[in-house]
Amino acid sequence: MRNTLVEIYCRKCLYHTHVKSHSFIKPDLEPRLRQKILEERMFTFVCPICYEEVTFIHPCLYHDTKYHFIIYMGDETKDTSALEKQFPTSKIRIVSNPKQLKEMILMLEDGFDDQILHAIKQRLKRQDVHVQEIYYHDYDSFSKTIWFCFQYKDDFNFKAIHENVYRSLLRDGKGDGI
Repeated sequence: MRNTLVEIYCRKCLYHTHVKSHSFIKPDLEPRLRQKILEERMFTFVCPICYEEVTFIHPCLYHDTKYHFIIYMGDETKDTSALEKQFPTSKIRIVSNPKQLKEMILMLEDGFDDQILHAIKQRLKRQDVHVQEIYYHDYDSFSKTIWFCFQYKDDFNFKAIHENVYRSLLRDGKGDGI
């Protein structure tokens, strides 16, 4: 896969270095990179001096041929028309940070419409004024529930909705107007 050199500064001890990171990821060829993203270790560096964890971000393309999607992490104003022409059967999404990359991978692998799930998250966020962020967690096929992680200032919690809520919104095409 393609790599890039990323400049790292530790804010705690001011240690400075460069690390090699991946700018193009194909999970079917290197599943360990997918796993690192899901474990939130792909875009982190531990300072060898003070052991502070440093998070970094750089443009990255994640191309999943099994599930037919491409995720670009970087500038949200990026023009994706060239990718759309080259891969007309793939869903193409843009995210701005590693947490969103992880979430988008999970949603698309589970076969969900990310726009509908985003609308559900917005609705859930309006119902809980203390929540800072909501992330898709996973799908439980046994109980037919879609799980979300609610991030609060000093805590987090998991909450679920029944799949019927999602299916109803998908059927009605109400992803934007919840």
